[in-house]
Amino acid sequence: MRITARSGRYGIGLFAACAVGATFTAVLSPTPAAAGPDLGSPRCVSFTALNEKVLSATSTDNDPKGLSLTDSGGYTNALIDAHGKQIGTATGSSVAVLVRASDNHVMAFNTNVDKLIGGDVTENSVMDATGTVAGATVTEPAVGTSGRYLGMTGARTYRRIDPQTYVSSIVLCH
Repeated sequence: MRITARSGRYGIGLFAACAVGATFTAVLSPTPAAAGPDLGSPRCVSFTALNEKVLSATSTDNDPKGLSLTDSGGYTNALIDAHGKQIGTATGSSVAVLVRASDNHVMAFNTNVDKLIGGDVTENSVMDATGTVAGATVTEPAVGTSGRYLGMTGARTYRRIDPQTYVSSIVLCH
């Protein structure tokens, strides 16, 4: 069964959960070196209080119905800053690849490209799809792949608010 939707179902509820919203914010306050990277350094950049809105999403709900292995989806989301200005897009896809034995959560391989002001950031990982749909916070490794972010590494954290909205952050450092 193939579903194309703007809200609800698995394509947006599960697989669009991996996209990033973005508020482009330069990090202005340094943190102590012992606490982690010096985010006040010109060698780091942070996107905080990120918002994203689903523009389009597709989903394939294979048998058995509901969240299960081989379900897949894709999405394109608008990346919106704290002032309501669109600063980029997030485009990606996910496919459910395994069921974690410890809690029966479906895990999905996710790939995402954020086209932001100044360059692109890419995330690829296996993430907890069941947890994402339930609103859990997910963290994925992030890599700058072009522009001012090229060669930077860090992490993206995101959480589903509703089927159309996600909040997240990205921190990258050289």
